Amino acid sequence: MLPRELVELILDELDLESMCVLYDTNRFWRVNLTETDFQHKLQESCPWFEPQFSHRKTWRECSVEYVRRMRPKSRFTPKLRLLSDEHMFKGDFYNPQDDLHSPHDLVHIQCNHLRLLDDAYYTSEHGIEVDLSEMAAEYSDYVHDPEFDPQMECQVFSHPHMVIIIYMALSDRHFDHCGVVVKFKDGDCRKPDIKQHITVQGSPSVYTLGAHTFLFYTHSHCFYSSFTQPAAMYLFKDRYFVPIDIGLNDLRHAVVYDGLFAFFGKKKYYCLQANLNSSPARHSSWIKHLFRSTGSHRDPWWGTRYVMVMGSAKKYVFDVRKGILQKVHEQTFEAPKRKFTWRDAIVIGTIFGSAVINWTVIYFAYRWFL
Repeated sequence: MLPRELVELILDELDLESMCVLYDTNRFWRVNLTETDFQHKLQESCPWFEPQFSHRKTWRECSVEYVRRMRPKSRFTPKLRLLSDEHMFKGDFYNPQDDLHSPHDLVHIQCNHLRLLDDAYYTSEHGIEVDLSEMAAEYSDYVHDPEFDPQMECQVFSHPHMVIIIYMALSDRHFDHCGVVVKFKDGDCRKPDIKQHITVQGSPSVYTLGAHTFLFYTHSHCFYSSFTQPAAMYLFKDRYFVPIDIGLNDLRHAVVYDGLFAFFGKKKYYCLQANLNSSPARHSSWIKHLFRSTGSHRDPWWGTRYVMVMGSAKKYVFDVRKGILQKVHEQTFEAPKRKFTWRDAIVIGTIFGSAVINWTVIYFAYRWFL
């Protein structure tokens, strides 16, 4: 019998694959290798591969599957099922009740830069305050510049535990840089906990799965360069963003489940097993026998599980956890309409009454002077 201290020293020298092999050697290691050991080792490489975001029950099962996927020529793309017209999607696309988080936790706002900088401190929808004075200083010298676009939008992703602000930053008087500001609720002061600039083309996409946050974007080497490639970053331990090697795979409309980034091409369904330490593993399966895809789309307020897949004639909803495709009606993708309330009636009545009074006064004044 080895003491626990010596076991931990041995585990520190092993990688995840060696630990999985060691577990199957004898009874001693099956008893002394705990779930916590597998959890810590797997989180060093793929922290978003968790049992709660997978159909696997233990950390060891997740670890064994991750090791298998990273071997050359491994197959790991789940099979897709296209349901018949009798099973069309009838759920609430904007209110997924069985999602891993409340659909009302995320508040996504698109607003103008200058509107966001009206005050030096921005307060999110969940009451998190962040100091934007440094961001305001970046724009103070360029507000009157002819190249400055006052209508340029920035995005705010408000969560109960943090707020993420994405804005286009200036570099040599060109908007080829994106600024990312992150503030956590348990921060010590109002200063941003994370502030980072990245070279991008277009606006990045943010994907949040529980405590895991990803940033997907198109990387541009410089403003004058036509060479671009997809890129991704992961918010590591709520401290800083680390790059993820995703190859040439565009993940802006991908969803994450069972440790895999799932996304669609024109003829194939792709699954990417990425990690923080090495090159990713990718596997795909043909979907041409189901339908021909012309593209996919994901909005941040749709939850973490759904992707809209456009076919040649119809649209489908892909549920990554069930692995199913369901046909949908066009109105499913329309945002729910706002209900007419008594407050709206008061506002309309006030405006109409004011107009009637104004025109009445003008009419009698005109008659009086005649």
